[in-house]
Amino acid sequence: MGLPMPKMKLVDLRQGQVTQKGINLISEPLAERLHETLAKKEQAILLLNRRGYSNFVFCPSCKHTLHCRNCDVTLTFHKSKVSRRERMRTVTGKHINYGYAVCHYCLAQTLVPEKCPLCGGGFAMIGIGSQRLEEELAKKFPLARVSRIDSDSMASRDYYRLLRDFGEGRIDILAGTQMLAKGLHFS
Repeated sequence: MGLPMPKMKLVDLRQGQVTQKGINLISEPLAERLHETLAKKEQAILLLNRRGYSNFVFCPSCKHTLHCRNCDVTLTFHKSKVSRRERMRTVTGKHINYGYAVCHYCLAQTLVPEKCPLCGGGFAMIGIGSQRLEEELAKKFPLARVSRIDSDSMASRDYYRLLRDFGEGRIDILAGTQMLAKGLHFS
C-alpha cells in the first residue's frame, strides 16, 4: 500500500543546547542527520510552521512584549534585508534591530523601537521562525545550498522556480512553513 511512517524522535532543545546566544536552534541529532544527508549528496526538507524571525519581541528587564494595537496579540519579529552601507550609516554605537514587528492576524506592522518604551532596556527576540531557521542552517552548513519557502519570501513564480530547483537538485536544504508541502511531487 503506502510507505511506513518515518521514525520520529522528540528532542528537548532546552537540555544541553545552550550556546552563547541562547538556545541552539538545530539539535545535535538533527545536525548529525543533516551532515549524513549532505555527505550522501541527498537533500533535506525542514518544516517549521512559523513565519518570521522570532515569535515575539520581549524586554528581559521589565517583561514587556510588543502587542498589536488592533488585536492585542504578540507581534512577530521579521528581519529586514539591510545593506552593509546602510548599516554603517545608521549604527551609532547602540544595538539596532533591522526589522519590523508584524501581527499575523490583521497584518499591522511597526518598527521595533531601539529601547523598551516602558523601562528603556534592550529587546530580545524570543522563539524561532522560518527566517531564523534559514539563517541558522546557513551558519551551521556553510557549503550547503539553503533556501526558504514561506509566504513572506516569495511570489508565485518564485515558488515554482524554487520547487523546480529543489526537484533538479540545485538546493540541498529546503526550510519553510506548510507552504513548502504544496506542490512537492518528486519521483
